[in-house]
Amino acid sequence: SCHILLVEDSAGDARLIREMLADPAIGAFTLERVDALAPALERLARHGVDAVLLDLGLPDSQGMDSFARARHSAPTTAIIVISGLDDEQMALRAVRAGAQDYLVKGKFEGPLLARVLHYSIGRMEAEVSLRTGEERYRLLTEASFDGLVLCIGGLLREANQGFLDMLGYTLDEAIGRPMTDFVIESDREMVRLRASEGIEGRYEMVGKRKDG
Repeated sequence: SCHILLVEDSAGDARLIREMLADPAIGAFTLERVDALAPALERLARHGVDAVLLDLGLPDSQGMDSFARARHSAPTTAIIVISGLDDEQMALRAVRAGAQDYLVKGKFEGPLLARVLHYSIGRMEAEVSLRTGEERYRLLTEASFDGLVLCIGGLLREANQGFLDMLGYTLDEAIGRPMTDFVIESDREMVRLRASEGIEGRYEMVGKRKDG
């Protein structure tokens, strides 16, 4: 089941949302409610929340400040903004600032709410996975003393400084060249096959520097 934190000071609005998510036909949700931003931030610090339904008009915080503080507290948790009709433009601003979606009070039913929650959680998981992969790749390529390359279709597409230093190339000189240019002649057929066919595994080759 998905654990949802509802940040809503209106008891009536909170009751409607609780009733919507209690319908087993739309999925399994566990709803936890707080009525102000301060207890919401405390709860988010303990983790275990899959998504936040955040009202922008709270007793202790208003508008974009509410979203910014929630996002800062839980940068990897999906946040769906709930707004009144008069706050719809602000809700759109929140989406542009990183909210996964927004819902206008009185304009949604249980099936739409469930769909928005599921899609938002899925999108946030994908974003986090992508950012983690990009950061890991950046750290590897910048910090490693080993030579690391990205090869697509037999051509070198990315190379870290370790690889460039080993073989005496600049990045501009290396990008786009066949991987076979970077090894001695007797290893070229092996590298050509592995690079073009995507063969995985450990193997050794002898590099050839730019100066021969």
